[in-house]
Amino acid sequence: MLTILFFGITKDITQNAQIEVPLAGLALLNDLKVFLYEKYPALANLKSLEWAHNEEYVHDFKISLKAGDCIALIPPVSGG
Repeated sequence: MLTILFFGITKDITQNAQIEVPLAGLALLNDLKVFLYEKYPALANLKSLEWAHNEEYVHDFKISLKAGDCIALIPPVSGG
């Protein structure tokens, strides 16, 4: 299983702070990205979205996934 964490607007879109996703068929981070964009199409419309793999920001979606990995979707944060 993979743990997927949602923050900010991604939490609103998915209506979840966290979900568990079976690893089957998800060899790469890009496979997970495609899966999540199909399940939650509004995620694909976000202009800026950071991804973290096991608490490290990533920009390479060719990272291999393994059971127990934690992926976070982090939108831009604003504040004052």
